[in-house]
Amino acid sequence: MANGQFSIVALTTSNSDAYTWRLPGARLNLQTRIGDARQLVRNLEEAKLDAILYADFVSGSSDAARWARIPPFDFDPLILAAVAAEETSALGIIPTLSTTWDEPYRVAREILSLDHFSGGRVGWNAVTSISTTAPSAFGAEGLPPHATRYERADEFIDIVKSLWSSFAADSRVEDRDRGIFNDIGRIVETHRSGKHFTIDAILGQEASVQGRPVIVQAGSSADGIEVGGKYADAVFVGKDQQSEAAEVRAGLQAVARSHGRPYAPRALSSFYFVIGSTQEEADRLEDQIDELTPIEERVAVFSKYFGDDAPRIDLDDLDAPIPDFPETTEVQQTALAFYRRVAAERPYSVREFLRRTRGRYFFRFTGTPEQAADTLVDWHRSGAADGFVLNPKADPFGQLTRFAQHVVPILQERGVFRRDYSGATLRDHLGIAELD
Repeated sequence: MANGQFSIVALTTSNSDAYTWRLPGARLNLQTRIGDARQLVRNLEEAKLDAILYADFVSGSSDAARWARIPPFDFDPLILAAVAAEETSALGIIPTLSTTWDEPYRVAREILSLDHFSGGRVGWNAVTSISTTAPSAFGAEGLPPHATRYERADEFIDIVKSLWSSFAADSRVEDRDRGIFNDIGRIVETHRSGKHFTIDAILGQEASVQGRPVIVQAGSSADGIEVGGKYADAVFVGKDQQSEAAEVRAGLQAVARSHGRPYAPRALSSFYFVIGSTQEEADRLEDQIDELTPIEERVAVFSKYFGDDAPRIDLDDLDAPIPDFPETTEVQQTALAFYRRVAAERPYSVREFLRRTRGRYFFRFTGTPEQAADTLVDWHRSGAADGFVLNPKADPFGQLTRFAQHVVPILQERGVFRRDYSGATLRDHLGIAELD
């Protein structure tokens, strides 16, 4: 990255605007949505963003009543990533695959295959998964404990990295007379026998043109910082305050040093946003989104952190006080820490708490393009972030396109974001030249 510039990754998921299909002008035709998915990556590439991240929220829910309220446009992130690779020539592409529900060999093979076909523009978003209903989709009895998920993730990522190194960059011989294609001394077998995986394999693919695909990870808990600092090239930081985000960034750097890595992962703060042409328009849109989201869904975002003995939240009495949050959780520790901090500010009713948190625990913004640029520059210059993950509150196509067309030019004018790509790979875009 050029001095003083930061990275920008756009996050989208096929159903991130699940409840806003009722907004005027919402695009509901399946073929229109598919067309939007193709056009979006072209818009992001035109704006010179580092990458698009395809998030995945497998819920496993068999709740027909919930599906009766939302469009069934839940596409697989690997398919979306493959389409993006065909639609673009420079934009980085990052699909999500779970270390809790997937298998290392399959993930290694799929990601490296996509990386080759894209010319070295692919990353892997390695998530531990937090959905308490996902186990039912995978034949599991329940969500493994937090520590177990990260323990498994550590083994999983180590195996994937090893498989990606099955063939050294200079292993090719191509000796037709002797029938030798690869130098056997430059082929690396992966042997692992751990608590969660036992594997003996060679992945039959050459090394990536970018050395290996980029690894990204999200998690600001102690376990998340340990795994991210040990393996990731970039980590998505979910903190709503600059001081806390800076602490996570420093923690990642310390962990990276302790493992002898030549570089620390880039800390990319999640930027949860609604952008309008005026402050009033942005506020109005955010209010509309909240009003259209069923109250049980809005309450469920934070109520899952309450202990089993906590009073049940009465959806018919939103003026009742918010119950006390527990001290620990097996779901998402970063989110719980945020909710506990907000709840300690003053006595909140459920209604007031919904308004205060707006359903998300990380860096949230509502305003104009100019204000968005000011905010991002301030966070970056304070040392809180090496870049940002754009997380639109709704309407990914519209909001991400608005950011690309109205915020990016301001950032370029201020010299904090590129005007053109200086390399061909995702690793180039992120400014990570070395391999660990």
